[in-house]
Amino acid sequence: MQYKTLPIVLKNMKILLIGGGKVALQKAQVMQRNSIEFVCVSQEYIPKFEEIHAKQITKEFFLEDMQG
Repeated sequence: MQYKTLPIVLKNMKILLIGGGKVALQKAQVMQRNSIEFVCVSQEYIPKFEEIHAKQITKEFFLEDMQG
């Protein structure tokens, strides 16, 4: 299996992953594999997202979602 990496340092950050498609899934898998907590926001999620153990909010994304 080929691994994807996120080229940023994630230290004491609140992470909001926007989207529920293939690219978002790859990012979610990397964060999950590295025990990084995050929240996902998307109107729809591909079925593979059922394997992701993170809070998933099903709704349209708005800039206000980034507050807090």
